[in-house]
Amino acid sequence: MRSLAGRGAMASIGLDPESVEEHLTRGVSVAAVNAPGQIVVSGPADEVAELCARLDAVGVRARRIDVDYASHHAQVEQIAGELRAGLDGLTSRGGEVAMWSTVTGEAVEAGDLDAAYWYRNLREPVLFETAVRAAQAQGHGRFVEVGPHPVLGLALTTILNDTDGKVLHTLRRDQPEQAQLLTALGAAWTVGLPVVWRKVLPVAEPVALPTYAFQRQRYWLDVPVVAPAAAAVVKSDSWRYRVGWTPLRVQQAGGLARRWLLLCHDDGEAGHVRRALEEAGAKVDVRTLPTAPDRESVAELLAGAEHIAYLPAGFDRSHPDHPGLSEGLASVLVVMQAAAEQPNARLRVLTRGAVTAPGTDTAPDPDLAAVWGLGRVFGLEHPEQYGGLIDLPAVWQSGTGDQLVAALAEPVEDQIALRPIGAFARRLHHAPAPSGGGEPWKPSGTVLITGGTGALGGHLARWLARHGVEHLVLVSRTGPAAPGAVALADELTEQGTPTTVVACDIADPRQVADLLAGGDHPPITTVIHAAGVPQRTTLQESGPDTFAELLRAKVLGTQNLVAALEEHPVDRLVLFSSNSGVWGSGMHSAYAAANAYLDAVAEQLRGRGLRATSVAWGLWGGGGMAEGAGEEYLSRVGIRPMAPELAVEALHGALTLDETFVAVADVDWERFVPTFTVARRRPLIEDLPEVRRLAPAAGAATAAAPADDAQSLRSRLAPLGADDQHAELLRTVQQEAAKVLELPGPEAVEEHRAFRDLGFDSVMAVEVRNRLGNMSGLQLPATLVFDHPTPGAVVAYLHGALFRDGAGVGAAPASPLAQIEQLEGALLRMAPDDREKARITLRLQALLEKWRDGDEPGRRDTGAEEFESATPDEVFDFIDRELGQR
Repeated sequence: MRSLAGRGAMASIGLDPESVEEHLTRGVSVAAVNAPGQIVVSGPADEVAELCARLDAVGVRARRIDVDYASHHAQVEQIAGELRAGLDGLTSRGGEVAMWSTVTGEAVEAGDLDAAYWYRNLREPVLFETAVRAAQAQGHGRFVEVGPHPVLGLALTTILNDTDGKVLHTLRRDQPEQAQLLTALGAAWTVGLPVVWRKVLPVAEPVALPTYAFQRQRYWLDVPVVAPAAAAVVKSDSWRYRVGWTPLRVQQAGGLARRWLLLCHDDGEAGHVRRALEEAGAKVDVRTLPTAPDRESVAELLAGAEHIAYLPAGFDRSHPDHPGLSEGLASVLVVMQAAAEQPNARLRVLTRGAVTAPGTDTAPDPDLAAVWGLGRVFGLEHPEQYGGLIDLPAVWQSGTGDQLVAALAEPVEDQIALRPIGAFARRLHHAPAPSGGGEPWKPSGTVLITGGTGALGGHLARWLARHGVEHLVLVSRTGPAAPGAVALADELTEQGTPTTVVACDIADPRQVADLLAGGDHPPITTVIHAAGVPQRTTLQESGPDTFAELLRAKVLGTQNLVAALEEHPVDRLVLFSSNSGVWGSGMHSAYAAANAYLDAVAEQLRGRGLRATSVAWGLWGGGGMAEGAGEEYLSRVGIRPMAPELAVEALHGALTLDETFVAVADVDWERFVPTFTVARRRPLIEDLPEVRRLAPAAGAATAAAPADDAQSLRSRLAPLGADDQHAELLRTVQQEAAKVLELPGPEAVEEHRAFRDLGFDSVMAVEVRNRLGNMSGLQLPATLVFDHPTPGAVVAYLHGALFRDGAGVGAAPASPLAQIEQLEGALLRMAPDDREKARITLRLQALLEKWRDGDEPGRRDTGAEEFESATPDEVFDFIDRELGQR
């Protein structure tokens, strides 16, 4: 094959053999038929490249395969003599296990596998689909791919799509082998394959499961609690997490909204989604974004819409004014910002290839992974407008429409992947390191650290020096001018590790190429990309310029490093990511998107055979990027600072295990869960044992305040008149909100301004709830400021709760305005169906007419009377008018 290298190419094409024939040139032929709509072609490199360009231009998937020869092509005939000579004399005997040939598509008989057969195996097209169908015709319905990573799953699933056949695999390159093999055996067991469990697991009696499928009780055993004596040894091990997927039984049960706005960049992109919604009975309005959308233009498109599904695009084009920011991500940003301003809107973002879920045989697209990172922050900052993230399969299948409709109707799960083998919901799991993880990783040669002159770089450099690295190169934009950089280099050099400090803009490809190409030091074996810029701005405050600047070091820097490493390969690339990209973090929208991008890059590089590891860090102690206000904020959320020496040991463990991805964070779950889930359920974390243990207390208020504090507030209010009670309660709410927001005084908190507009996040919401609960003695809900979205609405709620027994003046709210605030909060919390919404609208309109006209209080509500006698068609006509659909 070496003699053929450099003379050919191969490509994967999304067509059937018959359909592709009209597009083939003389030198290109079909090399493999893997499944319907999945073929491979081979031929001269220039002709294959030209074919891919032509097909791509007409919307047909065409992707070059990373090889430089043309297998299963006439070019192989040039080495026919050499092959036959090398294989001469080869014979075969019959076996006990039946075998189907991808050369003939038929069962293999004794003596078939001779020298001539193996030449044909390389020269003739691969008939994978034919062989699978032949095996299935003989009664085989379960197909297990045995190998280090599933690559045939998509083809197998497509072939068996209209049958009851099952597709399984063994190992995955991004999962611990032992755990993944047990998972694979469990999957085999569930489809009826025999598994001798007693040879695999310790002896234990089986757990009897209920025959009725919906008792909603957990039967999985929790990870054993670590004994105190061993706790010190595995401290950092308890910080390790991974992302997984759990099967999701999605079936539409009438929960799909009747009207949808389908937002896209091109009408053609929306065809499948539109048909799926319309076939489910929904009315769909397709609206196309302008070429360069801004918040105002998108807000006009979204006006009046409640249920929005958005299909982003344009990730292959860089923003003309902001290098490093794609047009696609810039569009997603303005769509989310515009949706956040629509009081009744709920946005779902539909991607394709953003995540690696079961049934996926390719790495995620980093640009689309960034969309999910951004989406998770959108869900935290704007929970009312967040509908969720849904990743579609690479190829739309016959069952994808039903899956999508069910996912769009799903009321709880907010991160869903749809695949031919099923639907899956994203979950966070503990990832304890397996015992006896192999030979510990040891640094050698030269290690280059970007962001190497900061506090975090210093911790890494000292650890590497202690463990025998030959040379260190510490890189930052200012290099030797960075505070403490020269002193650190001198310190390490004097201790026996020569250290060089280099000024380099990691976002400049030429500087990065020069950095890796030269240097008077041993060869670079490891690159640790730890550069980054912190963020403390809300999504609504972040423009494309802010995003581009925050993406520079993380995204552009990673792109430039990967490109330079193609010319100057190293043993390992280590990417320092953040948990903001894993589960989201308020005021970190761009930062979360950038770090989700890095995690996907690591998967992509592994798929190409490179050793890349992404570690999504929590909070580093000892002066990391979050030092100061950021560290204080994260600590309040429940993310505890990690001792640097333990964090570095966790990194060492990840490199020893040669992991593609691991999240490392010290989380105080008792503090984290109430703030993370204050506005809505977060299924991502619900399978963690710590979170399940907290579930019985979910939604419970903080402990009641000392009785004298509560009595003091009540006693201050009781003798006052209604208006004075309202004023005193309002002053109290404004004072506490101002303290939490660190505003100069209570007058900065306006009575009728939404807490969200004041900058409240989930942490602040819980703090205000706690403060008011302590002062009032009330068991206040964790969602207080979400359920009652303005200070005036909170005042009305508190007043009613304090004087339920009628004691004191005005057991009702203090004023009509306060009552309206309370009604507004109640209406915004509702999720009425169309009929109920129409009834409420009519009553409110009738009341408003009475107020304007001064009608008698007892006048009959004729609008309501007409509605009661209306036919169903008249009702829905009214609803259409009210919702702005006609």
